[in-house]
Amino acid sequence: MSKLVTKNFQIEMAKRTYDMMDLGLNNSFSPSRKTFLFAVLGKQQPWPGNPEVVPNITQDVTSTNDLFRNGLYAKRLSNAESSFVVRRINWTSGLVYDEYSDSDFDFDLDFYVMNSSFKVFKCLDNNSASASLDEPDITLSSTSLEEPYIQTNDGYKWKYLYTLSSVQKQKFLTADWMPVSTNKFVAASSLNGSIDVVRVVNSGNNYTNGPTQSIVSVAGDGVGAVLKANVSGGQITDVVIQERGLNYTYADLTVTDVEGGVGESAVLEAVISPQNGHGYDPVYELGASTLIFDCDF
Repeated sequence: MSKLVTKNFQIEMAKRTYDMMDLGLNNSFSPSRKTFLFAVLGKQQPWPGNPEVVPNITQDVTSTNDLFRNGLYAKRLSNAESSFVVRRINWTSGLVYDEYSDSDFDFDLDFYVMNSSFKVFKCLDNNSASASLDEPDITLSSTSLEEPYIQTNDGYKWKYLYTLSSVQKQKFLTADWMPVSTNKFVAASSLNGSIDVVRVVNSGNNYTNGPTQSIVSVAGDGVGAVLKANVSGGQITDVVIQERGLNYTYADLTVTDVEGGVGESAVLEAVISPQNGHGYDPVYELGASTLIFDCDF
């Protein structure tokens, strides 16, 4: 049986829980609509049986009543004490990282990394499943944040998303989890439904050699994409994206050799960016359906 609760639904529920802790938003509601979240500290007595073993959590009436009887302190939580988090993946040389796809995608894949400078990148292309040998990094500037990706010497294409702040590292970064946030400049420069990567599924044969050849046509529901092909040895080696386009939900690519050419069989695949573009909403893009809390009583 297929899942009834999708990943996006889980993320949406986490966002609604996060919104509950927005004190300004909650205070604007009428008393009947206000919802608060509290952290409770208690259970000063040892657990029954083996005090070192915590019993499984249940949701029966007795367990709920035990919570109120054993609670010593309660603190109303706010956004400042919580963060969306995803599985921590440190970039490590020699590993093969998964590449982003706009179809048949699994959030459990290792498709993002955090480098040694606490910058987070999403892998857009893994150079035909090659090992990653060059740590992704970027010099932050208004120009660099507008780039669709950076390409390292190992052929990987990485999209910079955000950098962890000192507060995030102190409060929410653990051995297993890393916080998720949005860089406003990256978000502002993202493009909805853009074509940032084109994969060469089949290089074809007998195409006319030459750089940036105008032999790729785009049929889709967006506008503005301009793609050119580099051809060597009669085969398409890669595709140059001169214009990423906008508002595509699908894009079918057709290769037609230059006039008089006899090239055939090339197959290209356009990879469409997520809704609103790469970097617009890392919570959704990285699949952050988990919240972590840092609470001092």
